[in-house]
Amino acid sequence: MGLANIETELLDLNFELSKIESELKKVKEGKNTGICVMIISIFFLWPLLIVGGVMYSNNSNKEKELLSKKARIEHEIYKLDIKKRELLMEQ
Repeated sequence: MGLANIETELLDLNFELSKIESELKKVKEGKNTGICVMIISIFFLWPLLIVGGVMYSNNSNKEKELLSKKARIEHEIYKLDIKKRELLMEQ
């Protein structure tokens, strides 16, 4: 694997990582909205409690999935950085 390929792959992974960070932000906002809906529903419309619970649960599951994907990508970036350093030391 050449240095140019590693650089390209690093750029791709960093781009994907930034997309995941953006999605994580949206998911966390969705979780907060779900909590707000649940709190409001306790006082006004109790069926909203179910909707809020579903929103929170779905966003919580999505957050776990994204965090796992983020960790995998960060590990790939780490491995590519090591390969890049090795190639630079050989030159």
